[in-house]
Amino acid sequence: MKTLILIFYAVVLIGIVFTFIKVAFGGNPRSTKKNVRNFVVRFDPAKEKYYIANQLDTHDEDVTNWMGNRIYYTDKPKAEFVVQKLN
Repeated sequence: MKTLILIFYAVVLIGIVFTFIKVAFGGNPRSTKKNVRNFVVRFDPAKEKYYIANQLDTHDEDVTNWMGNRIYYTDKPKAEFVVQKLN
């Protein structure tokens, strides 16, 4: 009985480790064409702030920081300046 419980915990632990590795290192890319640089300024009315998005053919990808959060700007001229530098 103890060996069955030990095997069960080992399988669960291996599943958690593989899931962490998949998410951390091998997550699926959001788009296959990463070299397209067509950044535009968008407005989020809920937060009343501006953000930058990369405008692709099929969808828009938000510009995010290293944690995956969208970067917001309070004034539009600052966001447009960053867009000029990125394009």
